[in-house]
Amino acid sequence: MKNLLFIVLAAAAIVQANPVQPQQDEHSGLYFGCGAGFTHASISHLDILSDTERYNGIGPYADLRLGWTLSRKTSIHGTLSASTMTISYFHTNDGLFGDNSSYSSTAPYYRLFVGGGATFYPVKNPNAKMSGLHIGVSLGYLTYNAENSGSYAGFKLNGKGLGTILEFGKTWKIGEHWGIGIGETNTIGLFGKETSYSPGHSSDAGFLGLMSFGIQAKITRR
Repeated sequence: MKNLLFIVLAAAAIVQANPVQPQQDEHSGLYFGCGAGFTHASISHLDILSDTERYNGIGPYADLRLGWTLSRKTSIHGTLSASTMTISYFHTNDGLFGDNSSYSSTAPYYRLFVGGGATFYPVKNPNAKMSGLHIGVSLGYLTYNAENSGSYAGFKLNGKGLGTILEFGKTWKIGEHWGIGIGETNTIGLFGKETSYSPGHSSDAGFLGLMSFGIQAKITRR
């Protein structure tokens, strides 16, 4: 009985001298991410009474994210992204009172987004903490611009307003805190203004909708 009591007291003393430490979250600290790839932009204005105007283009895309990792599954960050391309303009008089005539032109196009958001890692590989699926969302200020000053089929785009970037992708571990991956990005914006100089007249239109889809390669530090 004395031996059993001695063992119990000795075990209690060892536990008290070496208390169990709560597991520290290994994912906290600086968050850095950047990516580059290609994106497709589509901007549309529809007037059911007279015409349809569309703008389409494909070009390079890049983004930068800098912030802080809160946990193994969540990081918050500022977001900066930009793209440029040659955008094509298509005008078709296909409305109720249109004559089905059409014309087109092109112009340099630039887009910039500044905002902030969060990236989530809902599915993690327990054996590789930097690997897994990720979902990102950012809100901020979006502006885009394109202009063809020609008198025939000329146009001017000037979009400024609230923008949203959604991203879905996969990350693979290449170091203790570093990963590489691929992502699919979606940029959505409203409140654009358009001026078109079609043959014989000019017109203004508001509330253009921007939809952009892109694929990019990424490197991330968490």
